[in-house]
Amino acid sequence: MTLLAALDIETTGLDPDEDLILEISWVITDEDFNTITPLRTAIVHHNLAELQDIWLLLRENDVVRNMHQQSGLLPAINTETPVSMEALAMMFCDDVTVAHASQGIDISPLAPQVHLTGNSIAFDREFLKRNPTWSNFFDSDVLGIEIHHRLLDLSSVKMMLDAVGVTWKKAENPGPHRAANDVLEVVEQGQIFHTLLTELKGNN
Repeated sequence: MTLLAALDIETTGLDPDEDLILEISWVITDEDFNTITPLRTAIVHHNLAELQDIWLLLRENDVVRNMHQQSGLLPAINTETPVSMEALAMMFCDDVTVAHASQGIDISPLAPQVHLTGNSIAFDREFLKRNPTWSNFFDSDVLGIEIHHRLLDLSSVKMMLDAVGVTWKKAENPGPHRAANDVLEVVEQGQIFHTLLTELKGNN
């Protein structure tokens, strides 16, 4: 049994060395994209210096600023209670642990593992690896779980199906560029692909 973490972040830009995470969301699913844990989503807490950097970065990037304004993320940053990346890491750890227990997965003595999945999920992973707490999930089991080095990138699945001429249905997302909405889209798209590939296997 493989556990998946459908995860999405919203950032101030594309450079993990310079830009900052504004919002994060995830849900743990089984390998069939059936959800196991509740959907988590939060505005990320930043100190005063980081907040100043955020507004500076957004002022310099019209495309990203306008995108986050239209999605409602910028207003949410000013009104919603933010959560630290450290606290969110502990929540993520708990969700993975609970998901493993609920599925009866016995991997002792290894740390519970989870694979990240999403659209262009390598982008999200690079940002997470820059965070001092979240980076521990990738390099060791000091926090009790491990994010596996293998990813399930749904964008790659789309490209592969397009390349061989297989028609596929696009998942709905009425509010793109908000982390929670994008995660729900990933789960639905994963379920669509799972059904499609099962049917193709049956036909062969």
